[in-house]
Amino acid sequence: MRAIFLLLATGVLSLSAMAEEFRQLDRSILPVEQAIQLRLDPFQDDFSGETTIRLKALEPFSNFALHARELDLDEVKLSGGDPGEIEHSVDEVGRVDFRLENELPAGEYDLAISFKGSYNRNSVGLYKTEVGEDAYLYTQFEMQDARRAFPCFDEPVFKFPYQMTLTVPDAMTAVSNTPVTNSQSEDGWTTAEFARTKPLSSYHLAVAVGEFDSIEMTGLDVPGRIYTTKGQAHLARTAAEYTPKIMAALERYFDRPYPYAKIDFLALPEFPFGAMENVGAVTYRDDILLVDPATASPRDLAGMASVIAHELAHMWYGNLVTMEWWNDLWLNEAFATWMARKIMNQEYPEFRLHLSLPQTRAMVSDARPSTRPIRRPVASEADILDGLGLAYSKGMTILGMVEQWIGEEAFQKAMWNYLEEHEFANAKADDLWGALADASGKDVRSVLASYLDQSGFPLIEVAPKGPAYTVSQRRFLNAGVEAENRTWTTPLTLKYSVDGEVRTHRMILDEPSETVSLGEDVEWVLPDAGGKGYYRWNLPPEQLKSVAENAATNLSDRERIALLSNLSALLDADQITGGDFLAVLSRFAGDPVPEVLDEVMDQLNKVHDQMLTDQSRDAFAAHVGRILKPALTSIGMQPRDGEPLAVANIRPRLVTWLGRIAGDPDVVREAKAYARRYFANGLEDDSRLAREWLRVAAKTGDEDMFERLQLAYERTEIPDERSMLLATLASFGTGQLRLRALDYALTDAVRPPDMATVVVYSAADPEGEQIVFDWMLENYATIAGKAPPFMVPLIPLYTPTSCDVGKLEKAQAFFSDESRKVEGTERSLARLEDTVMDCHRLRERTADDVALFLSAQGT
Repeated sequence: MRAIFLLLATGVLSLSAMAEEFRQLDRSILPVEQAIQLRLDPFQDDFSGETTIRLKALEPFSNFALHARELDLDEVKLSGGDPGEIEHSVDEVGRVDFRLENELPAGEYDLAISFKGSYNRNSVGLYKTEVGEDAYLYTQFEMQDARRAFPCFDEPVFKFPYQMTLTVPDAMTAVSNTPVTNSQSEDGWTTAEFARTKPLSSYHLAVAVGEFDSIEMTGLDVPGRIYTTKGQAHLARTAAEYTPKIMAALERYFDRPYPYAKIDFLALPEFPFGAMENVGAVTYRDDILLVDPATASPRDLAGMASVIAHELAHMWYGNLVTMEWWNDLWLNEAFATWMARKIMNQEYPEFRLHLSLPQTRAMVSDARPSTRPIRRPVASEADILDGLGLAYSKGMTILGMVEQWIGEEAFQKAMWNYLEEHEFANAKADDLWGALADASGKDVRSVLASYLDQSGFPLIEVAPKGPAYTVSQRRFLNAGVEAENRTWTTPLTLKYSVDGEVRTHRMILDEPSETVSLGEDVEWVLPDAGGKGYYRWNLPPEQLKSVAENAATNLSDRERIALLSNLSALLDADQITGGDFLAVLSRFAGDPVPEVLDEVMDQLNKVHDQMLTDQSRDAFAAHVGRILKPALTSIGMQPRDGEPLAVANIRPRLVTWLGRIAGDPDVVREAKAYARRYFANGLEDDSRLAREWLRVAAKTGDEDMFERLQLAYERTEIPDERSMLLATLASFGTGQLRLRALDYALTDAVRPPDMATVVVYSAADPEGEQIVFDWMLENYATIAGKAPPFMVPLIPLYTPTSCDVGKLEKAQAFFSDESRKVEGTERSLARLEDTVMDCHRLRERTADDVALFLSAQGT
């Protein structure tokens, strides 16, 4: 699953259900296989079905349980014995407890249930989506929503074969996890029988029904198609071209073929995640999978390919071998993310993803005391989602750090052994740790446990001590934060120079401090060679200054990016000043590597959002114009034939900074000209660049421009253009038009999962932040009523508060009200408090220093 948070969907929400904790099913009665028959018509609101589950009772029983939620169970029969009367009751999270009149002995039984239900309308379970006059059905079963479609054993540990049969109107196509083995038509309905699956967990099942368009994916060893809504199939060609190369690379890495009978992709117009790794039937947000090569940016193409690689990696890790319980969901996602990055770097080096640092964003969150370990007990759905986003980036970085330590060959061998031992079964994270330890002969468990079973990370301090160096560790904390100190077992690679010769020193730091000898006359030391460590580091001030000043000659491209990220963390910890930080960013703005400039702009966001006052904003805008305009002048405002992909990637960001923040007249003039051309001719280059030109024009745009963009949004059938236009509608400079965009997001014209786009872009500046804050509190009931249930506890995190303690207190009072509090709200509020207070302290500490620096630059 590729998570995209704050994607809101329609439907009716039972808030009380979120408060229920999981009660895991008893394992004395096990499902052996299950047949499911569903009668589905997307143009209706209800469906019906039957299921037969073969059960194996390991001991005598008079009661048992499974899952069914928001379903009417019409008839329940248990054959193979005489159960007498069968009664059942259902709790709020869909656990169904059956009570038998007579006790039955151990043995095998067939449980048959007929049922009815209504299609879900908030993107979970079996849900309905309308696109114009057409209607479609899709499923999203992770984490615990297969039970909304049919009675089942809805826990990952129950892994067994399924056989799906779907009856749909003749004009429609039905898709599931396996190929169709038989199809018959009668009285306007077609019944499609699908092949028996390999052993699967319920959350890997999938169903889709509609009048789809589709194209074949050729070049695979198994059948494959991409299914889209009507008129969209031509946009799937690029994904179809990328997929065989990615699949082949994964098969080579795992040294085994793709383990299932087919591989279909489905592009969904309404979906609360990025994608979902259903076996043989992967679902994607349509604006990720469907791209027009004529207008897709390199970032769009890299994103599409990365998500495909992530989901296909799950076919081996997550599907072939599945976690026993949700406490290891983090590892599923971390491994797939790590694997996808490896494949992308290997097969598509032109995207230069090796220069991105996933740990940067993770460590910002992980430094806060409210953050919990990514490996922890899971007792509720709120537990699963709390910090799941951290699992992707922190988890993949830890895996990469371990691979660097034990070597790629040992890591790959461990994966082969792990898959061989647990194929088509369940496993725990400890099983993988054991495989890694056995293959490498190293104490992998200690490293992983120290990073995964506790939150946070170390600050590694390297300082000269006579002819040697002291390498020490303590818990990294932002300034003003108190928390218990901890130690980690960390693989370190120090990069240093002696007499102009660059050397490296590898070590394991598992004590508070250790002394190492690097030789005589060490000129400089970089504590994180390659920029791959999940830690922050510090040097004595003069040595830190020397590393920064000589980065262009001493450090690789990735190490320079990591240096900027590390300096940002040192600023948070009050180890450097705001003025010094901004001075380094200004110097690096002239770096010739586009990805380094990209990191500079990331860090300028920090300055813009957290370190300015109303009095310093104009000076900051002028400074941004001075340091970034040369880069845009150098690469040009318009794309050039044959230019590097990295150059095309940074142009949209430069346009945004220079147009919306600096107000550069040349950029603003070009943006208005682009808007005129767009309204006349439509898209003329990559959609990301188009979005930023239009957003710059929208900042000073009027009501007429808003209405023209709104009309274009409602007319377009291109998913990427739809996203582009929605972001632009949320980017107008006047409060009246920004409120109009927010209110528009609550109408049926905006598909519910796209509401987040309006919220995020509307809150991109201080004025918009206040507007969105008030709007979210005023419209909370509507927003919560449209959100997928798993999103409701996270809404406080997306209520914009920035550094404002007053807004924090208002949000705390609002969301703590018993009428709004659900399971997980208190954790979200704790994380919100950490975020706001960190921001507040940073602004208090740096605002004057930054203003002084900007004033000096202006003169």
